[in-house]
Formats: sequence, structure tokens, C-alpha cells
Amino acid sequence: MKPRCAGWLLTFLLLVTAGQAETNAPLNTAISVTRQFTAYAPGRTLPAALCVFAERLKHEWLIQLDLPDTWRDPIVLVVRENARTNSFPAPLNLTITQIGPVVKYEIAGSIPPPIEERDFATVIVRVLCLEAANRTRPYGTVTNWQSVVIPLWLARGLSESIQGRPEWLIPVALRAANSARPPGAADVMRVTVMPGDEASGELFAANAWLLTKSLLRLPNGTQKLRLLLGKLAWTTTFKEAFWSVYRNDFDDEMALEKWWSLQPARLATIVTLQNLAATETAQRLTALLTFPGGRQFNALERFSEQPWLRAELTQRMVGFQSLYAKGHPMYRSVIALYIEAANLLTAEKLSRYRRVVQEADKQRAGVENQLREINVVLDRAEEKFGGQPATNAFQGYFRILEEADKFEKQRRNPISDYLDKFDR
Repeated sequence: MKPRCAGWLLTFLLLVTAGQAETNAPLNTAISVTRQFTAYAPGRTLPAALCVFAERLKHEWLIQLDLPDTWRDPIVLVVRENARTNSFPAPLNLTITQIGPVVKYEIAGSIPPPIEERDFATVIVRVLCLEAANRTRPYGTVTNWQSVVIPLWLARGLSESIQGRPEWLIPVALRAANSARPPGAADVMRVTVMPGDEASGELFAANAWLLTKSLLRLPNGTQKLRLLLGKLAWTTTFKEAFWSVYRNDFDDEMALEKWWSLQPARLATIVTLQNLAATETAQRLTALLTFPGGRQFNALERFSEQPWLRAELTQRMVGFQSLYAKGHPMYRSVIALYIEAANLLTAEKLSRYRRVVQEADKQRAGVENQLREINVVLDRAEEKFGGQPATNAFQGYFRILEEADKFEKQRRNPISDYLDKFDR
């Protein structure tokens, strides 16, 4: 179960609590179901939401690394209220305290503004890795005990992998790999602090996700990543721990970089070049969303227990996945949501199915609106310059293309602008 829905709830409660914040309001307490997490936060519901979000992240983290839930040390989540509203979210602080044979991990943040969900998830995953690695370290009479250090790329990569939705990460990672100076594996591993600007942060997140997923794809990749966490407790540096685990996979750093340079090609097999036009993609998507008897995909909830639905969903899933690979890029994230909704419907998780399919319908309408605006520009060009001499027509087309280019630039994001600097 992905923590995405818990994330929406957490974000909503953070927004509500931030809007109702009083500086001197007391902090309420909640304890998670496994009792590893204790949350202190304002409001009656926010502490429980923090615990639920953390537990669901932990559940997926355990599955990702194939680990049993044998935690030893507690993790405390503290959210306080700011005396004044800041323009940007305050950084999350991690404090590690040894109390006899026990180590306490405390993550502290403040509102308003709301805490960034992805940053919060990264810190929780990082602490989970720390707690797992530190379990094997000796305490007893050791006076200068120090915690292991979990590299940022590993925490961010696992966090992005757990939260899913790689459709926005894949294009960023591909474009970075095709730039004039693509970042190497050593460059990604060397980052210790999240980049300050949004474009650099998204670029790092995409590369951290790709590096983590690629290591997990190696033979016995999950076991090796688990072993890496264990080695961190008994080695002085991350580099020493990494090479003690992956020496049989990479002879040296040059072999590692060569392997890393080939990983974007695997993404290209996931996201192929566009084979279908937008119109044909829309038509095929409409056909996939229409079931026997004219029933629509977003209204299948009342048929969830009928035998014919599961068989239909199995067939449609093949069509969805094929369309995701071959369809127009603008529809890719929409199709991914419909795939997720189909899985939820198959599992009879109806409340989550309703939310996801509603979001998919909303994004689909937005894509269709964008395509209509593009067609308006092209239709104007054809109508205005179709009957003129060739010279005038070309001049007119160039003017319309300039308008289309301006329209496209309005849709660009900071990631594109940042990566363009390396393409020149």
C-alpha cells in the first residue's frame, strides 16, 4: 500500500492546522500502531496523521528491502507552530540522542507554511535506515558512540521509489543523461545537502531515484542494499562500505560510471518515442475506459463484486500498459493514474479507487484542453495563410510558429530551463 493517500491527508491537515495555528497552543500526542513513532503536534488530528504517514512509509520501506519489523529504537516526530508565517517551509531538523542502550531519533519541523511532503518522507526514510544500521553497533561502555551516516541519495532514492509516480522522474532523468555534461554516479553520491533551487532539487531527486532503482535491479539487489546498511555500522566511510558490497559487480569506479551511463537506456525501454498522435491516443483511451453496456470506467464501483469485471479489468490492463508505452507523451501521466485506479478496483479498495479515478479524469480534461488550444493556433495558421502565395504563407507561418513557441515556453518548467544550459 503506497503512502500517497496518507500524504494527501497529511498535507490537508498541515494546511488546516497551519491556518488555525496559535503560537502558544499545546502539543497533542499520538503513538503509531507499531509504537515506534510518537508524534507531538498541534490540533487533534495532526499527530495521528503524522503517525499514519510514517507507518505507511515504514511498511513500504520494509517491503522494498525485504526486512522484518524488528525495530529497537523510537522515532519522535515534533511539529511546532511558528510565531510568524514564513515564505518558505522551515528545514526539518534531525537529532540523534543516545540514552543508555537506547538511541532516540527526533525529527522536528514547524508550521506555517506546511511541511513539504516529499522532504518529510525523505527524512523519515533516512531515519528508518539509520535505525536499522545502528542496531548492530555496540553501546555498553562505549563513551564516544557515533551514529552511522546514511547518504542523501540513498534516502531520497528509496523515498521516491516508495512513493511511486515515476512518470515525472523519468523525463528528467532521461534529459539529464542526454545533456552535454550528464552527472556521473560519483556526482550523485557526493551530494550531502538538497540543492537550494527547485530545478537542481528535481534533477537530484530523479538521479537518486534512478541510481537506487538500478542498484535494486542488480542480481540480489535487495539483499545487497540490505547488506550495505549493515556494513555502514562497521566501516568508517560510505565509500568503504559500498565497495565491500558491490566489488563483484563493478571492478572499479570507471566500471561503475560505465554501468551508470547505460541505465538511462533502460528508461528508454519504459518510455518509448511517441508512436501515436494525440488524437489517436485520446480515441484509444476512450475505448479502454468504455466497458460493455456503455459503462464508464469511473462508474464501475457498484459492479466490483461481479465476476465479469475482474476479467474485463485484466484485459484492459494490457491495453493501458501498451498505450502508456506507445501513446502521446502528454497522456502518459493520465494513463498511469488509470492503471493505478484499475489495480485498486481489482483489489476492491473502492475509496482509493474513487479518489484516483477522479484525479485521472481531472488531468485528462486538462490535457485535452491544452491540445485544443494548440489546435486553435494551428487552425488559425491554416485558415489565414492557406490561400496566399507561398512566400507570404511562409512568412505568416513563421509568425504563427513564433506564437506557438511563446505558448510552449509558458508551459515550460524550471527543470527545462536549467537543463537547457547543458544542451548548448
